[in-house]
Amino acid sequence: MRLKSFYLLLTGLLFVTPCMAQNKLFEVAVNDTVTDGLPYYLVQKKTKKPIDNKRYHSIEALENGWFKVEAFGSRVGLVSANGSTVFPAIYTSIEELSSENKKEQWQYLMLYDTLNKVTLYNTKTGKKIEPQFDNAESFCGGNKLISVTKDNKYGFINAGNDSFLFPCIFSSWQSIGNDLVLVGQKENGVMTKGLIDAHGWVIPPEFTSIDAVSENVFAAWVNENACLAFMVKKGFFLGDTSYNMIIANNSDPIIAISRADKYVLYNYQTGIFPKDSFDEVNSRDFQLTTAAKNGQWFILDKSGKIVGKTGKWKSCTFMNDELILVTDSTERSGILHKDGRLIIPVVYQSLYTISYGEEKNRKVIICKNKNKTGLLSLTGTVLIPPYYSDITLLSARQKWLSIKDDSAATYGVADINGNIIVPCIYERVSAFSASNDITVVKNGKFGLFNNKGEVIIPTQYDGEIYFDKKGKASVSKNGVSLIINRKNMPCN
Repeated sequence: MRLKSFYLLLTGLLFVTPCMAQNKLFEVAVNDTVTDGLPYYLVQKKTKKPIDNKRYHSIEALENGWFKVEAFGSRVGLVSANGSTVFPAIYTSIEELSSENKKEQWQYLMLYDTLNKVTLYNTKTGKKIEPQFDNAESFCGGNKLISVTKDNKYGFINAGNDSFLFPCIFSSWQSIGNDLVLVGQKENGVMTKGLIDAHGWVIPPEFTSIDAVSENVFAAWVNENACLAFMVKKGFFLGDTSYNMIIANNSDPIIAISRADKYVLYNYQTGIFPKDSFDEVNSRDFQLTTAAKNGQWFILDKSGKIVGKTGKWKSCTFMNDELILVTDSTERSGILHKDGRLIIPVVYQSLYTISYGEEKNRKVIICKNKNKTGLLSLTGTVLIPPYYSDITLLSARQKWLSIKDDSAATYGVADINGNIIVPCIYERVSAFSASNDITVVKNGKFGLFNNKGEVIIPTQYDGEIYFDKKGKASVSKNGVSLIINRKNMPCN
């Protein structure tokens, strides 16, 4: 990544500006009375005497205390922290290249010549990396890799030892997290994919594609119908190439693998394959998951063991660690408890949760029936019957919901207990969190409700109303500006 830098803009007969990484010996000075267009020079901090007779168009302080200097013809060079010339002013540009990961602590300079070719220079080791490249780029991760380009091919340099990890042979690359890089290599018109890190190959370039299933599991595809499961932390492939689907998540060592449309479960930490196979397995987002076999849905624990069953449903998915969303053959949905109790009857077009806080179960359920939307609690209590065209979260902080009626093109506000705070008669509603107010618009005029559902400002003003800490707001009414208080009275 190119580190932030800045140009020193100096005025006055003799003016000194400190740099980002303060040079201990020298600083920049300027004499704006010169006529050759080279007003900038370096002086000793103690004596204020020039370190040499060289003058420049500009001088830029780098992060490491060096100076990038620009001479005639817009050519740039480098002066070190002790005042010696590192590179004469013969380059068209010099840019910094450094890791975003502070633990790596490596830094290079990219030296561009008149042909726009790049030479990499390690500021710590003083080593140049040959040959020249068309471009160079660092990664966002901490893998010490630098991508270099030559003749439209990519290669990689290990910034830890200034060595070529791979020559410029790749057609594409993509950083995919976990300090891994997905690379593509094209030979004889065939593109193959592999994974590399700062040590070399992680997955050899033998696959048509490689997909990240989770942070720890990758699917390496031999063809569009067959893949291997690769365990990143364990560093091995699982099984053979007869798999056609892999399901995993970041926090669970259990993965579900499909072979010939049958799923088996595998724990890559213990290496245990449970004997059961299933027709369908849901993503393991919670402590429990669900799986189907011969039309019967079962509940599985984290080891893949069957710990309970739910029944014959078209689909069956955990909404949290206790509640299961089920759908019947008519596409109607309901909610079961993991102990088998039907909490919400299977009569709704759709059910989904919205969260209004960070605690585990601070959620309510949006339900739809006959294309109308209502609100349910997690225990199945009907808070708002299906009447509105839409219900969405308006403010998580105040626990407000926006309710919408398409037939009248109007909006209102309810709380998460189903209480109507603002009637559904307004053209627009919005929440203003600073004062816990609700802005409403009717007939193009603005007004305010408080969090108790009381009208504090009728819909009579031309624009938004914002009260400051002193309880005053600047408003406009019929083109006349005035200041009001929260009692809607004019004030100074």
